[in-house]
Amino acid sequence: MKKVIIALSGLLIITCALLLFFILSNTDSNACQIQAQKNMQQLPEIKIDSVYLICEGHVGKIEINMDVANLEKLFRKENIEEKNVSNEGIDSKMYYITVDGKPDALIIEPICTDICEVSRIFIHSTKYKTKDGIGVGSTFGELKKVYTIQSLTGNEDGGIFVYAEQLSQIAFEVKPADLKTHPGKVHTVLEVPDNTPVSMIYMY
Repeated sequence: MKKVIIALSGLLIITCALLLFFILSNTDSNACQIQAQKNMQQLPEIKIDSVYLICEGHVGKIEINMDVANLEKLFRKENIEEKNVSNEGIDSKMYYITVDGKPDALIIEPICTDICEVSRIFIHSTKYKTKDGIGVGSTFGELKKVYTIQSLTGNEDGGIFVYAEQLSQIAFEVKPADLKTHPGKVHTVLEVPDNTPVSMIYMY
């Protein structure tokens, strides 16, 4: 009889211990969830004026494949400068746009058939940002925090184009001071210091 009582007492103690462990674990889990929700609520909300918003196929109100004649509907005529540019013996037009007093804030490269349409956009102004707050002047470290880096490739201007998985047909240019590159050269994330600024954003 004593053995039965001892066995039951031991079983009761083990059951109570397991119940207490479950309650404490559940409490810790709930506390973590509550803290995570608080942390999320504390993140600053980023609000970008649609005039300066970069998203797939759009820079503000400029759209890829848009008739370049419509640029005069978006900007004052005196803020649009048309230039003939020669590249490897091929002459082409480029449109240089002044934004908020900054010359060449946007450079538009058209492709022309019956009409000339916006083909590529080069963003040099710090005004323009993605919905996540990344723009010219943001650092490579900030870029990594917001986006998953897909690839890094050398370009023709001695810089590196950084492509993010979340963004299609957009590249962020960085120019690390001590890193040599050439067109098409593949780089790794570890080669670019986190404090390297985005020098230009390219959309195509």
